[in-house]
Amino acid sequence: MNRDKLMTIFAFFCGIFGAFSIVSAKFIIGGFFMVLGIVIFWVRGSGKFNERSLYEKIVKANGTTILQIYEELKDMDTPLGKPWLAGHHGYEGDSIVFGPNIYKDMVVISYDAKRREINLKHMNKVMNINRTADEEWRFENLINAADIDVTPQNYSEFAAAKELCAVMLMQLTEMVERIVAGEAGVAPAEIDKFDIYYYNSGQGELRDMDGAKYMTADQEYNPFTAKVFDMDGNELASIVPRAYDKKGRVIDKAGYDMFAEGEPYADISREVRLKHDTFVIRTDDKEFVASNFAGVDRANICYNYKISLDGKDVAIVGGNPRLVFDGLGSCEHDLILCADDDYLTLYAAFWIFVMTLNKVYKLR
Repeated sequence: MNRDKLMTIFAFFCGIFGAFSIVSAKFIIGGFFMVLGIVIFWVRGSGKFNERSLYEKIVKANGTTILQIYEELKDMDTPLGKPWLAGHHGYEGDSIVFGPNIYKDMVVISYDAKRREINLKHMNKVMNINRTADEEWRFENLINAADIDVTPQNYSEFAAAKELCAVMLMQLTEMVERIVAGEAGVAPAEIDKFDIYYYNSGQGELRDMDGAKYMTADQEYNPFTAKVFDMDGNELASIVPRAYDKKGRVIDKAGYDMFAEGEPYADISREVRLKHDTFVIRTDDKEFVASNFAGVDRANICYNYKISLDGKDVAIVGGNPRLVFDGLGSCEHDLILCADDDYLTLYAAFWIFVMTLNKVYKLR
């Protein structure tokens, strides 16, 4: 919140200073500060705070207390475990804490008495949690990420933890908004836990966290190719654009066809829903909705989509076009987090397609 405000104030003053400089005929200086202000606003993002903030959300309390929220959430299991109560530095009274995981990730819900708001944060500063001796066991097996070898597998586990926390923060914010609105029974028995798969272009296979290999991929923008194969080289799925312009570039609004083992399987269209870039994947009997959210820079992930089915999040996909690993060099590295691996092939083909479509990497 403080960073967001500082960026807004700084951008505003850059704009004012730039305008005064131009009026004073100092065109170069004025132009520089006007452009700087615009750039800062662009980096900060547009829309409401919750729309542009990935690691912190706010909800007007309207008289709702932390204990009331805790009563609604206390039995819910999550990727960070069930919630517990502790103090949070800078906030009065108890806060609701999910976590930490081994990488120190926590989602913490506190009451900001000054602003009369519920504050939700993804944080990893464990020293800011004031806990009793009885809760100290939760902090015994923490890992310093700087001490871990940066291999594709280790990186994937670390990055997946950050991705899951970002999505979990969105889900908890929606729940808190409903609790504040007076709804009861808003918390499910659990927030789904996801299995982690990763694709590294230097290794060339989609793997799970035990090292088992599932698929390979073929990617190219021109001519457009986005395919996944089983480990015997048989094509599992491909996604094909319906139209190209005269320079061979994909015409996005024409849509795409997905094939499974060479047979038509799904129609894919690109839309904007609730200001989010969205792909809709329609099979004969199901509709998967993949909605973009901000890059999780704490995980060094540039591109992310949540995939939902019947309104429920079933997968998280994300990637970085250029990560450097010892012995592999610069690689595309993708994450596929599945609540249910029945549709792993669909998720993998979709993500290879998105990375190819956006031309976000330099092909090997």
